[in-house]
Amino acid sequence: MTSPRSRHVTFDYYRAATVELSFAKWTSQQNNRLRTHAFHAQHGRCYYCGAPMWLDDPLAFAREFRCTTGQLPALRATAEHLIAVCDGGKTTATNIVAAHQLCNRRRHMAKTPLGPKPYRARVARRMDGGRWFDKNLTAMVRLARSVPS
Repeated sequence: MTSPRSRHVTFDYYRAATVELSFAKWTSQQNNRLRTHAFHAQHGRCYYCGAPMWLDDPLAFAREFRCTTGQLPALRATAEHLIAVCDGGKTTATNIVAAHQLCNRRRHMAKTPLGPKPYRARVARRMDGGRWFDKNLTAMVRLARSVPS
């Protein structure tokens, strides 16, 4: 019985890793550019809850809206894909909005994530009842609503 000939395939792991990293860098730069564009188009307000978010200067944001540095990560602007990439969504200006890290994460952590419009309605209902943010962030949001955008 003869054994099949094995073919020796060489693979340049360094080159493959370099290509993968350069693609990831390009995607990250594209996300940053689209997030910044969406942030300014939305006047610095979250797509889902409408509360202010920060993009570049977290400490100035904390001073203006009287929040703690511990609350800042939840209020950071993120690039939110309305149609998730895993569901076939593209990284384009029409599919990217700016949303709080907290709002973005809560949408996608659900067992069955809602679409953008139903999720936005759910967030609005919870905010009206004071059940979206913790009590300290709820006070910040009330303060922010009194500040013109």
